[in-house]
Amino acid sequence: LFSARYVTGVAHTVPRSDEDLLGGAISAALSKAESEGLESICIPAISSGVFGFPLTRCAEVHVESAVNFAKTAKTLKTITLMDFDKTAAAAFGDALGKI
Repeated sequence: LFSARYVTGVAHTVPRSDEDLLGGAISAALSKAESEGLESICIPAISSGVFGFPLTRCAEVHVESAVNFAKTAKTLKTITLMDFDKTAAAAFGDALGKI
């Protein structure tokens, strides 16, 4: 599957419409990776499953957060947005297509 030096879990119960909390969770994960000197990170569709954050907007917030972070990243060179759910993974692709 994947090989990784670190694996962490993010259980973030973002209310269905709180984009700021979701963006903050993503930014915190990216900042932590950067502070550890990591060169890559893989992030799933946080809060889009059982917590019910609307998938399309969830994917857009993930992409916006990743793009904004990448502008000033020093060590983090690869940010992969993925999900085992094919619909969520497709939503990431659609959101990336909008930028």
